[in-house]
Amino acid sequence: LSLPAHSPPKKPSISPTGFKMVEQKLLR
Repeated sequence: LSLPAHSPPKKPSISPTGFKMVEQKLLR
């Protein structure tokens, strides 16, 4: 999973919880 380069630099480092939430959104 790779985030777009043009994504806003709000979170410099993706957190495990955030990654899980993104995974769930992608799966759904």
